[in-house]
Amino acid sequence: ESIKHPSIFNLISGGTDLDTKTTSINRCIGLILTTGKGELLGDPEFGCRLYELLFEQYSPALESQIKEEIVKSISKYETRITVTNSDIEIQHIENSDRNKYHISITYNISGTSGQGSTTFIMEEGVFKNG
Repeated sequence: ESIKHPSIFNLISGGTDLDTKTTSINRCIGLILTTGKGELLGDPEFGCRLYELLFEQYSPALESQIKEEIVKSISKYETRITVTNSDIEIQHIENSDRNKYHISITYNISGTSGQGSTTFIMEEGVFKNG
């Protein structure tokens, strides 16, 4: 569990509110996938190259490359879970103006039999976490 953000204090109980484990993991995944490599001072390898890949022409090879980038980035920085290429589904949404992808990720929570999932919509210039 992690401290809930933005409201962290429960005024009734006087304690600190906590996010569920899956909410915390999903927030971390979102942070990893939306941070470009080199953006985090002190760790230039943190993040993912998804935005770079959005500008490439869609192909099955590009879809495979996107999955590999997601797995590599998540595996390095979110150690509470395991994810493989087969846990990621990418739907390319045809749009003449810009590339758009609906990305679903299912993961196993390390040390438990629990699973979680998250979805993202990524397009050139826009990121939505669902």
